[in-house]
Amino acid sequence: MKKLFHGLSALGNEMVQLHLLEAFSLKKANTSFIVPAKPEVEKVSWSDNTVWIDKAQSVGFKGVPEAVWQYHVGGYQVCEKWLKDRGPKKGKARPHAERGGYIALPENRGGTKGDDPDTKEIDELSRSM
Repeated sequence: MKKLFHGLSALGNEMVQLHLLEAFSLKKANTSFIVPAKPEVEKVSWSDNTVWIDKAQSVGFKGVPEAVWQYHVGGYQVCEKWLKDRGPKKGKARPHAERGGYIALPENRGGTKGDDPDTKEIDELSRSM
């Protein structure tokens, strides 16, 4: 029981860091950014493992699995909300997309396999006890 508690505590700590955007690791990112250097978030959409941030679907992040794109926390679709929060606001200049954090997000969500790593690890740990 003690081993289960420590294992779940470690996973919980990791999840908190991920959700607070404190645990990014760009070294493992499997996504690539499709030009330009200073993109503007215009319209957010997903297709064919690519998150697009413009209406023409010419600027975006390639290598984002659907499971990552569809991931929800607290009623929000995480990737979509993050990008929309960086889009144009009435009466304010358009901000540029923050490339570094978004590229790290899919890998930190474990999305290369298309599953939810947090749930999977918790289930595996629980079954092993």
